[in-house]
Amino acid sequence: MDFVTTALRLPDMDGMELARALRQQVQQAYMPIVVVSGDVTERLEARALGEDVTDYFDKALGFPALAAFIRGYVRAEQQASGAVLYVED
Repeated sequence: MDFVTTALRLPDMDGMELARALRQQVQQAYMPIVVVSGDVTERLEARALGEDVTDYFDKALGFPALAAFIRGYVRAEQQASGAVLYVED
């Protein structure tokens, strides 16, 4: 996996639990995991990212800002490969 985004609140678990599970199952040297939520101010101010989450993104900033944020983590390739899962909440 090149990059993972998840919501903070999920139906069966929270984004922090998902990040922890991914870190345990996917043994990669570098895999940024970003939690996207409207409730990130306190966590960012406290820098309470935890060891499994790379960063937080405030979804109130919108999709163009999220796209720019993601581009800061991943490099562009000539030809895209892999799969993309899109779930809108």
